[in-house]
Amino acid sequence: MKFKKVLSTLAILIMSSSIAAADSQIISLSLDESITLALNNNRSIEQSNELKENAKWILSRMRRLTGPTLSWTAGANRIGGEDYVNRRRSSSVNYNYSFDNNLRLNFPLYTGGRNENNIDAAKSGLTQAELNLENTRQQIKLQTITAYFDILHYRDLMNTRQEAVNI
Repeated sequence: MKFKKVLSTLAILIMSSSIAAADSQIISLSLDESITLALNNNRSIEQSNELKENAKWILSRMRRLTGPTLSWTAGANRIGGEDYVNRRRSSSVNYNYSFDNNLRLNFPLYTGGRNENNIDAAKSGLTQAELNLENTRQQIKLQTITAYFDILHYRDLMNTRQEAVNI
Protein backbone atom coordinates (compact mmCIF):
# COMPACT_ATOMS: atom_id res chain seq x y z
CA MET A 1 0.00 0.00 0.00
CA LYS A 2 2.77 2.40 0.93
CA PHE A 3 4.62 1.47 -2.23
CA LYS A 4 1.68 2.66 -4.31
CA LYS A 5 1.74 5.95 -2.43
CA VAL A 6 5.46 6.33 -3.15
CA LEU A 7 4.89 5.57 -6.83
CA SER A 8 1.99 7.98 -7.07
CA THR A 9 4.05 10.66 -5.33
CA LEU A 10 6.90 9.96 -7.72
CA ALA A 11 4.52 10.21 -10.68
CA ILE A 12 3.09 13.48 -9.42
CA LEU A 13 6.56 14.92 -8.88
CA ILE A 14 7.76 14.02 -12.35
CA MET A 15 4.56 15.15 -14.06
CA SER A 16 4.47 18.32 -12.03
CA SER A 17 7.98 19.09 -13.23
CA SER A 18 6.65 19.58 -16.77
CA ILE A 19 3.69 21.59 -15.47
CA ALA A 20 5.76 23.61 -13.00
CA ALA A 21 8.25 24.69 -15.65
CA ALA A 22 6.43 28.01 -15.81
CA ASP A 23 7.05 28.49 -12.09
CA SER A 24 10.75 27.66 -12.53
CA GLN A 25 10.62 25.34 -9.50
CA ILE A 26 11.22 21.97 -11.03
CA ILE A 27 11.46 18.97 -8.73
CA SER A 28 13.11 16.04 -10.37
CA LEU A 29 14.19 12.66 -9.11
CA SER A 30 16.78 10.52 -10.73
CA LEU A 31 16.26 6.80 -11.08
CA ASP A 32 18.69 6.09 -8.23
CA GLU A 33 16.96 8.59 -5.95
CA SER A 34 13.56 7.10 -6.67
CA ILE A 35 14.83 3.56 -6.00
CA THR A 36 16.41 4.68 -2.73
CA LEU A 37 13.21 6.45 -1.75
CA ALA A 38 11.13 3.36 -2.53
CA LEU A 39 13.46 1.02 -0.63
CA ASN A 40 13.57 3.26 2.44
CA ASN A 41 9.79 3.71 2.66
CA ASN A 42 8.50 0.22 1.97
CA ARG A 43 6.74 -1.74 4.71
CA SER A 44 7.30 -5.08 3.01
CA ILE A 45 11.04 -4.66 3.37
CA GLU A 46 10.66 -3.74 7.04
CA GLN A 47 8.47 -6.79 7.56
CA SER A 48 11.01 -9.03 5.82
CA ASN A 49 13.74 -7.60 8.05
CA GLU A 50 11.71 -8.46 11.14
CA LEU A 51 11.11 -11.99 9.87
CA LYS A 52 14.85 -12.36 9.34
CA GLU A 53 15.56 -11.22 12.92
CA ASN A 54 12.94 -13.65 14.19
CA ALA A 55 14.64 -16.49 12.28
CA LYS A 56 17.97 -15.54 13.89
CA TRP A 57 16.46 -15.78 17.35
CA ILE A 58 14.84 -19.11 16.57
CA LEU A 59 18.23 -20.47 15.46
CA SER A 60 19.80 -19.18 18.67
CA ARG A 61 17.07 -20.85 20.73
CA MET A 62 17.54 -24.19 18.97
CA ARG A 63 21.28 -24.06 19.60
CA ARG A 64 20.72 -23.36 23.29
CA LEU A 65 18.45 -26.39 23.62
CA THR A 66 21.34 -28.74 22.80
CA GLY A 67 23.33 -27.79 25.91
CA PRO A 68 22.72 -28.40 29.59
CA THR A 69 19.78 -26.77 31.34
CA LEU A 70 19.76 -25.82 35.00
CA SER A 71 16.53 -25.42 36.94
CA TRP A 72 15.85 -24.56 40.55
CA THR A 73 12.58 -24.88 42.45
CA ALA A 74 11.90 -23.92 46.03
CA GLY A 75 8.91 -24.40 48.27
CA ALA A 76 7.83 -23.50 51.78
CA ASN A 77 4.80 -25.01 53.50
CA ARG A 78 3.30 -24.63 56.92
CA ILE A 79 2.46 -27.98 58.36
CA GLY A 80 -0.74 -28.36 60.35
CA GLY A 81 -3.65 -30.65 61.00
CA GLU A 82 -4.34 -33.50 63.42
CA ASP A 83 -1.97 -35.96 61.75
CA TYR A 84 0.99 -33.62 62.14
CA VAL A 85 0.10 -32.85 65.76
CA ASN A 86 0.19 -36.61 66.56
CA ARG A 87 3.54 -37.00 64.78
CA ARG A 88 4.99 -34.08 66.67
CA ARG A 89 4.04 -35.73 69.98
CA SER A 90 5.60 -39.06 69.01
CA SER A 91 8.77 -37.57 67.51
CA SER A 92 11.60 -35.82 69.27
CA VAL A 93 11.79 -33.32 66.39
CA ASN A 94 9.42 -30.41 66.71
CA TYR A 95 8.49 -29.00 63.32
CA ASN A 96 5.74 -26.77 61.99
CA TYR A 97 7.15 -25.89 58.59
CA SER A 98 8.51 -27.73 55.59
CA PHE A 99 11.09 -26.22 53.21
CA ASP A 100 12.13 -27.78 49.91
CA ASN A 101 14.86 -26.79 47.46
CA ASN A 102 15.50 -28.71 44.28
CA LEU A 103 18.33 -28.03 41.88
CA ARG A 104 18.29 -29.97 38.63
CA LEU A 105 20.86 -30.14 35.83
CA ASN A 106 19.67 -31.78 32.61
CA PHE A 107 22.00 -32.66 29.80
CA PRO A 108 20.65 -34.47 26.73
CA LEU A 109 22.88 -37.48 26.17
CA TYR A 110 21.00 -38.87 23.20
CA THR A 111 18.20 -37.13 21.33
CA GLY A 112 18.07 -39.29 18.23
CA GLY A 113 19.13 -36.36 16.08
CA ARG A 114 16.13 -34.26 17.08
CA ASN A 115 18.18 -31.27 18.27
CA GLU A 116 20.49 -31.40 15.25
CA ASN A 117 17.49 -31.54 12.91
CA ASN A 118 15.89 -28.60 14.72
CA ILE A 119 19.11 -26.59 14.26
CA ASP A 120 19.25 -27.51 10.57
CA ALA A 121 15.60 -26.48 10.16
CA ALA A 122 16.28 -23.18 11.90
CA LYS A 123 19.28 -22.56 9.61
CA SER A 124 17.07 -23.26 6.62
CA GLY A 125 14.47 -20.85 8.01
CA LEU A 126 17.13 -18.15 8.36
CA THR A 127 18.32 -18.71 4.81
CA GLN A 128 14.74 -18.55 3.57
CA ALA A 129 14.16 -15.28 5.45
CA GLU A 130 17.33 -13.77 3.94
CA LEU A 131 16.30 -14.83 0.45
CA ASN A 132 12.77 -13.48 0.96
CA LEU A 133 14.24 -10.16 2.04
CA GLU A 134 16.43 -9.98 -1.06
CA ASN A 135 13.49 -11.01 -3.25
CA THR A 136 11.35 -8.26 -1.74
CA ARG A 137 14.06 -5.68 -2.38
CA GLN A 138 14.47 -6.81 -5.98
CA GLN A 139 10.69 -6.70 -6.54
CA ILE A 140 10.52 -3.15 -5.17
CA LYS A 141 13.41 -2.10 -7.41
CA LEU A 142 11.73 -3.66 -10.45
CA GLN A 143 8.39 -1.99 -9.72
CA THR A 144 10.09 1.37 -9.13
CA ILE A 145 12.12 1.17 -12.34
CA THR A 146 9.05 0.15 -14.32
CA ALA A 147 7.00 3.00 -12.87
CA TYR A 148 9.85 5.49 -13.44
CA PHE A 149 10.18 4.62 -17.11
CA ASP A 150 6.42 4.56 -17.55
CA ILE A 151 6.30 8.09 -16.20
CA LEU A 152 9.10 9.18 -18.53
CA HIS A 153 7.28 7.58 -21.44
CA TYR A 154 4.02 9.34 -20.56
CA ARG A 155 5.83 12.66 -20.14
CA ASP A 156 7.41 12.29 -23.57
CA LEU A 157 4.02 11.34 -24.98
CA MET A 158 2.49 14.46 -23.42
CA ASN A 159 5.27 16.62 -24.85
CA THR A 160 4.76 15.10 -28.30
CA ARG A 161 1.02 15.73 -28.14
CA GLN A 162 1.63 19.27 -26.94
CA GLU A 163 3.96 19.89 -29.86
CA ALA A 164 1.33 18.50 -32.24
CA VAL A 165 -1.24 20.89 -30.81
CA ASN A 166 1.16 23.84 -31.05
CA ILE A 167 1.86 23.18 -34.74
